[in-house]
Amino acid sequence: MSKPDTTAPNLTATHPLYPILMAAIEQAMYGKGERHGGAVTPFMDQPWAHYAKLHGRGFLTGQAAKKLEEASSTRSGTAFEQEVLGAIVYAGMAILKERGEV
Repeated sequence: MSKPDTTAPNLTATHPLYPILMAAIEQAMYGKGERHGGAVTPFMDQPWAHYAKLHGRGFLTGQAAKKLEEASSTRSGTAFEQEVLGAIVYAGMAILKERGEV
């Protein structure tokens, strides 16, 4: 089976995870991530990249795990979603680190 064309508008906009993943990116730029540079400082120049270089991928996966634990044990509604979106962002950062892009 061949990999689908992910640039096709009908695939990206209709996948059920699309709005969630876009919300995670939005949070990184304009939500809690704004205090770390948000949309002003290039994403790869923000503090997380420094800590990833210093402490490795485990820092990022640890942050993701911490956010998921906080979300599941102490949050509900919008607060739950915001914590989980933060975990998604950290998981994405860990992938960037694994690929050597950080």
